[in-house]
Amino acid sequence: MPSMLVYRGDYGQLSLEEHSHPDIGAGEVCVALDTALVCSSDLHTIFHRRTAPTPLVLGHETVSVIDRIGDGGPTTDMQGIPLRTGDRVVWAVVASCGACGTCSRGWPQKCPGALKYGHVRLSSQEKWMGGFADYQVLKPGTSILRVPEHVPSRIAATIGCSTATVCAVLEAAGDIRDKIVLINGAGQLGMQAAIMAKSGGAKQVICLEAQPQRRTDAKRMGFVTIAPESMALMLTDATAGEPIDIYLELAGHVSDFSMLMQHLGVGSTIVFAGAVFPSPALPLDMETVIRKCITIKGIHNYRPEHLVRALAFASAHCHALSEFLTFGSLLPLREHAAVVQAGESGAFHRVGFTSG
Repeated sequence: MPSMLVYRGDYGQLSLEEHSHPDIGAGEVCVALDTALVCSSDLHTIFHRRTAPTPLVLGHETVSVIDRIGDGGPTTDMQGIPLRTGDRVVWAVVASCGACGTCSRGWPQKCPGALKYGHVRLSSQEKWMGGFADYQVLKPGTSILRVPEHVPSRIAATIGCSTATVCAVLEAAGDIRDKIVLINGAGQLGMQAAIMAKSGGAKQVICLEAQPQRRTDAKRMGFVTIAPESMALMLTDATAGEPIDIYLELAGHVSDFSMLMQHLGVGSTIVFAGAVFPSPALPLDMETVIRKCITIKGIHNYRPEHLVRALAFASAHCHALSEFLTFGSLLPLREHAAVVQAGESGAFHRVGFTSG
């Protein structure tokens, strides 16, 4: 029988369980596991840094192969490309109704009736909703994209989570051409954002990163890096005294936000997207925000069009992403203990599971 990894609330633990082959209803699509990566938010849940309903099958950064399409299910993907059994696909993390007021206002990812893959409590009705399983059932209202053959599965798996989220973050940041961009974090989100910003015409991209190895990797990719404890000394030199136009918070914490605010320019933009777990409050100087006309935005998840942009980005930059992103312990579900341990070590950008 097919297997799934179930998180039942025990610290650091997943359990391998067998369940009957998934049934699918009208409009649904059953997909078989190709590659499921362990996102940082999955680790935050497993190690009690954030709460989640249990029991739960985690995993939302996934590429899979179409196993079956239910009656009335989609015959093409979002871009009109035919969908057939055996196609590799990615999909949006949220399945929304598309008809409520929230969806109509352009926030389908916040639909009150949304189902979020890898976040739905395991029950007899909702059993195959997480990526850490041999199968998943995609519900009506899910945005699906077929993956080009040249995109490696480990890169394709990032599209539906980190890559699409970064696309939403960069859209919120506004016109990035000829701007000085400061990114907090040089992990997977931070480096994808750096590559996107550079390819989008940013004047300069600077990465704040605490881990020495990640700073080394970012430098190898041609980006200026600063350790958070050196920000006060190095930021002025890094920008040649020019103000920062865009600040992207992708790490979930800020070492010295008050000092950072001093370096922001008039009309600058701050985008918060990394703190998807409880974080310390920030000292926000309202007078500085007002006098510098600073815009502050928060981004959580993304809209379907960001998934399309993410696929285009991954397709065009898969070589650069493969060169930078480090993957470790891509193993079958039964090797879950080793995968979780490797993920929590922080030695890799992503670990994960593969079929077999």
